[in-house]
This record gives sequence, structure tokens and C-alpha cells, in this order.
Amino acid sequence: MSAQLRKRWHKSGAFAGGIWRWRRGIWRSTARCWRRCSADEDFRPIISRRSDILEQPVLTLLLSAVDAVTGGFEYEDVFRCLKTGMTSLTAEECDLLENYVIRWEIRGNMWLRDADWTADPDGYSGEMTDYRREQLAEINAVQKKSQKTVSYPE
Repeated sequence: MSAQLRKRWHKSGAFAGGIWRWRRGIWRSTARCWRRCSADEDFRPIISRRSDILEQPVLTLLLSAVDAVTGGFEYEDVFRCLKTGMTSLTAEECDLLENYVIRWEIRGNMWLRDADWTADPDGYSGEMTDYRREQLAEINAVQKKSQKTVSYPE
């Protein structure tokens, strides 16, 4: 087909009309199929879609753990790993630890130290009260649990 003839064919709408008739036929056959299938009481439609590989928590856990170890234990990598729900931490423990880590900018090998963290959970706002000491003890216990997940293998 020559370029001029193709141009006229597109301008005339014959091309668009052909597509419209084709699409209308597809919809009709789909509706017929749906009516037949839905008459059966046990019919359960399955909707298939592509999904992102990182929507799978196991893969996210593995990839983020590798990123944490190879990337120097950056905040984003460590918490992406801990927040998958596939670790021993609960959501509340994860939030408690995350608030502390953000406040005191904990990075790198600070995750791997055996010594407990000693900074005040509320920042530089005053003296350490008994409540803050209890909170710090809880943060250190959570940190020890998280350390098992993100530390180097022995």
C-alpha cells in the first residue's frame, strides 16, 4: 500500500472503525463467556496480574539483608529488612528501634557492637529517669534481637 493511500485510509476512519468493530466483538464474546461461566455456582474468577518482585516478603528480606551487609548497614537497608514481617521483631519493636536509630543516627558498625547503646531515648532533653532507663533497656534488647538478623554470618 502506498503512503498516500495509507494516509487516506487512516483519515477516512476506516482504520478506526475496523478496530472498533474488532474490540466490540471481543467484548461481546467475553460477555457471553462470563454469562455461561457465572451460571455455575462454583465458579470463582481468578484475576491474574504482574507483581513487583519486592512485594514478596521473603525476597525482600533476602535482598535487603544482602544490601545491609554489603552496603555498610545503612539505615534504609537495615529497616527494609526488619520491616518485612519475616524477622523476630514485632511492628512495635521495630518502631521503637527505628525512632532511636533515627534520633541518634546509628549507622555502619554501630549495629554490630556487643556493647549496649547508652544514649538517652528522648535525646538531650534532660537527665535519665527510671522510665528512660527502662526504655533504653528495651531498646537494647530489641537491638540484640535485630542484630541476629542483620549481622555477618559466623
